Parts: sequence; C-alpha cells; structure tokens
Amino acid sequence: MKSQGVMPHYTTYWYKLNDIHLIEQPMMKLEQSTLEYGLLFSETGEGTVSINGQKEKLQLHRVKLIPPHSTVHIPFRSCYVRFHALREGDGNELLPARLPEIEGFGVSRNWQELHLKFKKMVQLSSSEAGWDLYELRQCFHEWLRLVFTDVNTSDGKRRDDVMEEIRWYIESHYTLQLTRVDLAKMAGMHVDYFSRSFKQRFGTTPQAYLNDVRLRKAKELLLQSSNSVREVAAKVGFRDEFYFSRKFKAKEGRPPAVFLKEMKQTVRVVSLNHLVTGNLLALGVKPYGAIKNHAFPISTELTTTITIGKDGLNLDKLMEIEPEMILLRHPAKDTHSKKEQLVSQIAPTVSLSFYDDWRTHLTTIANVIGQEEKAARWLERYDETAFSLQKKVKQRMGHASFLVIGIGEKRLCIYGKRNIGSVLYDDLGMDIPGEISNVRHLQEIECKDLSSFQADYILLTVYRKNDRTPSPSMIQKQLRMLFRSEQWQALHAVRKGRVVPIYGEQHLYTSYNPYSHMRLVNLLREQWQLL
Repeated sequence: MKSQGVMPHYTTYWYKLNDIHLIEQPMMKLEQSTLEYGLLFSETGEGTVSINGQKEKLQLHRVKLIPPHSTVHIPFRSCYVRFHALREGDGNELLPARLPEIEGFGVSRNWQELHLKFKKMVQLSSSEAGWDLYELRQCFHEWLRLVFTDVNTSDGKRRDDVMEEIRWYIESHYTLQLTRVDLAKMAGMHVDYFSRSFKQRFGTTPQAYLNDVRLRKAKELLLQSSNSVREVAAKVGFRDEFYFSRKFKAKEGRPPAVFLKEMKQTVRVVSLNHLVTGNLLALGVKPYGAIKNHAFPISTELTTTITIGKDGLNLDKLMEIEPEMILLRHPAKDTHSKKEQLVSQIAPTVSLSFYDDWRTHLTTIANVIGQEEKAARWLERYDETAFSLQKKVKQRMGHASFLVIGIGEKRLCIYGKRNIGSVLYDDLGMDIPGEISNVRHLQEIECKDLSSFQADYILLTVYRKNDRTPSPSMIQKQLRMLFRSEQWQALHAVRKGRVVPIYGEQHLYTSYNPYSHMRLVNLLREQWQLL
C-alpha cells in the first residue's frame, strides 16, 4: 500500500488484534511471528527495550512500532499490543500487509485517553463474554486511531506535542534551576517563540508555571514532613527562603506556617482510594469526600461522605466539592499520571508510598491531619487485641499453618506476606505454608495448582485484579466450580472442615489498612470461638 506525500495511510489497512500485555514483572520476553506487529509504550517513560538484541531507551508519550519476526524483551510497567495488518486483495480478500516503516509515534495530545483506553482493553481481554470480546475489538480500533492520528515521518512532532512534553518535564524536574532559555533549547525553539507558544498553550509563562509547580509541591512537603520552611524552599527549587515565603503568601493568602497550622485542623479531607479511607476511619475521621463502591462495603460508616466516584475518580465532582486536602496511595512505580497532576492542582495532595507498611501509612496520615495521639492509641489497642488472639490461637491450634485463597473473575490467587498476610503471619503469628514463603503480595494460580498449596486452615476471600472486584454473582459462580473440583476436595483443610469463608464483604479484608485489619482480627476471634 503506497503513501501519499509524507503521511502513511494507516487508515487504509485492516487490523486484527492478537493479544495485549501489561508487563508486571521485571522483564518479559515475547516472540513475534512473521507479519505480526507490536506497539509498545511505557507507562512511566522509563526503561530499556531490547529488540532482536538491540537496546534502546523508551520515551514518554512515544509509542514504538515493533516490526514482524522480532524477539522483544519488554521492561516492567510497559504496555504491549500485538496485531496483524491486512490489506484488501484484488478479489476483495484480506491478505497480510506490511506497514510503512516509522521509528515511533508522538501521542502527547492523546496520551491520557490512549492510556485509559489501553486499561479498558486489558479489562475486556480478561472476559470470556461474547459482547465483551466484540467491544474489545472496537476498543482496539479506537485505540489505534489515537496512536496513528498525528503520524508524520518528516518533521515528527507538532508544536502542541512539544509544549506538552516541556510541561511534563517541568512537573518532573521542578527542583532543577530551569530557565526559559534551557526549556527553549529542549524544545528546539527560539526563546521568545517558545515563551509565546507556551503561554498560548497553558495561559501562563514557563517561569510562572514552574513557580506554581514548586509552590504546589511545597504545600505537599510541608504537610508530609517536619522540614523547616527554609528546607522546604530548598527542596522544591527556591534558592531564597524569603522569596519563597513571599511567593507562597501571594499564592495562598497566608504564610507557610499559618497554612500548615490551618491544614491540620481542616475537615474537608478527601480520600481517593479504599486504603486511605480505612486509615481515616481508624483515626475516627470520616472523609469529606471519597470513592465509594461495593468492593469496600462500609456504606454505613460513610453516610455523610460525598461520593466523588464509584469505579474511578470523577474529577468534575472533586472540583465541585472544593476539598482542602486530598489523600491517595501512590502506585508501585514512582510516577505521576496526568490525572494525578490535575488532582494536585485542585488541593494540596499527600501521597502514601506503595512501599511503606500500613503502620507507616497510619502515622503519616495522622501527622498530616493532627491526629498523632489517636494513631498511637489505636496502634496500642490493635497490638493488644492481636496479641490476645495470637495466644488463644496457639493454645487451641498449636503451630497450624494458614493459607489465604482469593476468588477472582477468571483465576484464583494465593495471598502472600503483604495485605491480609501481614495480619495473619506478622500480627497474629500464624505459620505460613512453605510454598508461599517467598510470595510478597500474591500469586495467581489455576484450580489445577491447588494441590501444591497445603495448609491446616484456609481463609477463602476475594481476588481483586487491576482495581476490578468480581461481582457477587461471579463470585458464586466461581465458588460452585471450585467446590466441585477434585483439587479442592482433596485439600487437607477442606477434608477436615477447616475453611473460613470471608468473601462476603469482598475487598474489605484484603485492603491494606488498619480499619480492615482490626475488622479481620475481630472476625477471626468470633469465628474461632466456634472451632
């Protein structure tokens, strides 16, 4: 198929989706067959891909076209789609086609939509329902349209794309001493033209935007640390403490110290996920706004809390309720999506680290909202309750091992040492089966694998994958299949009648937060009084 001018006519081809991969391991190797293409992009803009032994860095907002018959080693947190390109033959039949060769595609303008649509494709690909597969094919072609929209083999990126990349760079490198000359060089533009282009795109000058980012980050740092005003100013890129204070007061209407004091007394605190909500409830604080859905069934605790989303965040609703502080749990990879950047512009944002344990999460939030004493008392009560139960368990059951199995939409999982495992194996001192001693979070399995995981007792809960919780009807369907299987019936704990079902409240007990942990300890105490 020939091109007209410099723009390849990707719209003249037919495309057949083969598979989709969200890489969740350090490196994944994939082989592409003859005439099978791949499209690769990184969620973070980081990592190195190896194509037929040749290594190259991945770039943010760039999608890499991988040619047919390639061996690809794909890094962690990358997204990969494999497909066939087809063309119409003389007899109107579809024949394999070769796409015009191009290094990659700049998709800054469509990046957020592209990423969200990929996540939707991942969800649809896990379904076996016919209409979901039909929707997947539609979604795939819409996703391709976003990828191919602005392809141009001669001059590459549009001006708006360049401005978006510069803005993203400022968001990520605000601590550096950036000047508009530096940024203009990065953009490959004359300084004055660059400044005009930036202001036309974002309504402010590059330097003003940089200062706004620094002040936004300074608010977050003031809330999350015990650093002095001087230290905060230096950490966000201001060389002069007094200049920082003047800028801060001009922006916020109050100096940094007064801002910090008032924020510790605010009641307009919003939670963006279940983990944060659980921490607030443990401190006796009902969030002003929160994401609420059936996956974390505590509606009676949140009757006065405004719903800002069910399956995800509703940004319009978040802006409408005008929060004074936003709390969230940061993902495993230390990067910020565009949605997170928008959130941080609505109100000061505190992010809990994925790598911190739940006790650190609790004390972090307590420090931010001025509830340090409550956090200390709560932890003391929890430890006393857990230790009391631990003694009773040892007296009645000895050194019995406990296994936690999760019921998912399509597969099962074995939970490891984090999340629900931190309660069982750390706080309650229960024995962990040797087969999962190296499982940090969880391990997906199929029913046929159950015989490899033997234990004296089994806790049966829910497996929530990609923030998607199985519906009650799906859980019941999977349970019926599980209970009928020979592998399940052959398990030692099943034959002895030592299975504790805790799937009725879905994600409540597998959420990594103190509220959920105390609920689980109390539930087990009630359950085991009957053993």
